[in-house]
Amino acid sequence: MDPNQAITIDGLSWSYDDRPILTDIAAAVEKQAFTTILGPNGSGKTTLLKQILRILPVRAGTVFLESRDITGLDRRDLAHVIGMVPQNERNPYQFTVEDMIRLGRYAHREHDQKHEGYEARSIERVMKLTSIDHLKDHLITEISGGEYQRVIIARALAQEPRIIALDEPTTYLDPLHQLGILKLLKQLIINEGLTVICILHDLNSAMSFSDHVIMLHDGKVFGHGTPQEMITPQTLKAVYGITTQMVEDPFTRRPYIIPDTNL
Repeated sequence: MDPNQAITIDGLSWSYDDRPILTDIAAAVEKQAFTTILGPNGSGKTTLLKQILRILPVRAGTVFLESRDITGLDRRDLAHVIGMVPQNERNPYQFTVEDMIRLGRYAHREHDQKHEGYEARSIERVMKLTSIDHLKDHLITEISGGEYQRVIIARALAQEPRIIALDEPTTYLDPLHQLGILKLLKQLIINEGLTVICILHDLNSAMSFSDHVIMLHDGKVFGHGTPQEMITPQTLKAVYGITTQMVEDPFTRRPYIIPDTNL
């Protein structure tokens, strides 16, 4: 097992009612890197992430988190390793931002009870990391979508995980908040040593922020590699069925994707 890999997936398959969703998935996620799962709707991205998180049980194949078989981890151990930011979560209850983040401390509750003040310090720290400490006493029903997404990320960070998994974290956010979330994730890798695995639909965001890309197509791994290797006109035509051109992004100096919009 490669010690540089945070997640190793070997021969993973999954079916719903005998309909194959994932077939023989083999991939790896490097430590302290930004790995993006790409693929069209229905390609199995969320199902793959749910199996990595053991929201869906692993029935065929193996998932290793830091060289440990995920099936051998209990929920508390799992929460110490990986935190989850789900897709489009919106909580209707009248929690304050602080109380919402406190839910992420469940795996450490016994430790927190023995060490007075540790929970409060942990919550304060992740609020500062995500730049939402000024929202501490606000109700989550009264903050913006971009602010709420930072709260959910902070809740995951409160678990003190080494890996954070996100399912389309920028969906429904305006461009400013999309950029803010992606920059935050990159900062967490650089400054906190976290590993990020993230489902994205925006190909240009994936090109700009990813270190590694896993491309799914029809429930199989079409390929994996750097964004420059995987996000090409040829790949996008084969996987998404779209015609594109690449130009250089003047800010990142990386390729920028322009789709053919001719009718």
